[in-house]
Amino acid sequence: MSARQVVLTAAGNSTTIQIDPKQFKYGVGLLVNYASNTTGGCTVFVSGDDPTAPTGAWNPHDVLKNLTASQNSSLAYPCSMVRLTVDSITSNNNATPRISLSVVQAE
Repeated sequence: MSARQVVLTAAGNSTTIQIDPKQFKYGVGLLVNYASNTTGGCTVFVSGDDPTAPTGAWNPHDVLKNLTASQNSSLAYPCSMVRLTVDSITSNNNATPRISLSVVQAE
């Protein structure tokens, strides 16, 4: 199993997580998690472009878009990479707000 994660504590785009096409046939889980002290909005984006290219075309995931709470889904179609875009993020107390995207691929 391969598990990778990006965490954002401010609005913006995460680094990309590449999807291993050799492992895709076993499934790719996408898990968005809001820390207990966090409110905000985010969307998971997918791309089929070359991960080594300087720019890429990004499309919102069919399910994991306009989120305001933790949610899980998967990739139904092969893609080359995913990323998390946080539109807004705040903390309910003095703790650092956190929204994470975890990508899990079986081997």
